[in-house]
Amino acid sequence: GFGGPQIYTVNLSVFVLIGSMSTAFLAHYNAPKFYHQLRVRNPKTFFRATAGGYLLALLLYATGMVVGYLTFGQNCKGNILHNYSPRDLGATFCRMMIMLATC
Repeated sequence: GFGGPQIYTVNLSVFVLIGSMSTAFLAHYNAPKFYHQLRVRNPKTFFRATAGGYLLALLLYATGMVVGYLTFGQNCKGNILHNYSPRDLGATFCRMMIMLATC
């Protein structure tokens, strides 16, 4: 139907997705600190920890994108929480958690 999900539609908004994904997967300036905090410090252990973290982040981002798109279709906004009513308690809770995480 109108406004529903379309699998192979590409337009200029794909650049927003590319920007978001590239930001999500940037190398972190705290990498040396994280390496130092490993119990067993060697490149193999660091690679495993890093790969596991990136894989987990990828799965979480992909799940959020797919579920958001399947829920709202082409009417999906860049911040999925903007699609929900200000009266939605679950969305309000998520907004508050994001605010706490970014303070």
